[in-house]
Amino acid sequence: MKSFIKRLYHSIPWVFKDRIEYYRNFRSLPNLTKPIKFTEKVLYRKKTTCITNDNYALYADKLRVRNYVESKIGSAFLIPLLGTYHSVDELKKDLYSLKKCILKPNNASGSLIFIDEGLIPVLAAEVLITASVWLNNDYSRHKGEFHYKKIQPVLIAEKNLAMQSKRVNDYKIHMFRVKEGHVFYVLQMIEYGCVDQREGKGNTFFFVNNLFSSFGDKIKIFSADEKKALIEALKNSEILLGELEYARFDWYITRQGLYFGEITLTPCAGFCKGFPEELDLLMGSVWCLPDKHSNDEPDGLKQKLFVS
Repeated sequence: MKSFIKRLYHSIPWVFKDRIEYYRNFRSLPNLTKPIKFTEKVLYRKKTTCITNDNYALYADKLRVRNYVESKIGSAFLIPLLGTYHSVDELKKDLYSLKKCILKPNNASGSLIFIDEGLIPVLAAEVLITASVWLNNDYSRHKGEFHYKKIQPVLIAEKNLAMQSKRVNDYKIHMFRVKEGHVFYVLQMIEYGCVDQREGKGNTFFFVNNLFSSFGDKIKIFSADEKKALIEALKNSEILLGELEYARFDWYITRQGLYFGEITLTPCAGFCKGFPEELDLLMGSVWCLPDKHSNDEPDGLKQKLFVS
């Protein structure tokens, strides 16, 4: 009975499931007629430009986006690429020689395998099974992010930037084009500290259009080197924003320099529970959708947003 209900649920179009999943996460129904919150506008993008704009597949493709980044800001910011694999057989030939790298599919989010000094046969077999699943996976079906459907699956192996087992801090720049020649950003910084690189948990801080004062009760002060790298990341993100009115750009700061991670167009598929409610509203107020909804926002939010 449970399996039947599960299959029945999966057969429901995402235009309906988006509302169900949103309610399950936030205990309220999303306003998709006149979206106001950031999370609502992510859902709105999923059923509009994610389907109609073919360039979205380029931006979200973790392999092809490297060419886009190189053409815009140069190759120095790209994480060294150790290999690309279109089949499990191709990966199998290189698998035992791969070291200190991260293996992931180009057409999904959050799917990673950390390879350290080398794999023993048992672990290698598990990697190959997972790789096969990735290559045959239509990620667009998971959360209704249909721009992923246009991406041809490829496995990529990138150099692991982490020192020993420590995970590299993640700097996610949510950038909005508020008007011609101007942008607005929210920096979401995930600090992992001594957390093992395989653990996904970290300490999250938000900075609203500045690098000096963190949003909310958590306090975080960047070092001079960190701030210098973030200023460069902000400049690069604005260049990469291009035609888009919003995108999230992931960056990593290491001793070797600043590295680009990926472009995300629909963070958490619109079900981000990590944003405080006030920030969800603030980010929604500066996201000017490319249609009649661009000016719909709660009174006074923009004024409040720009006073800091």
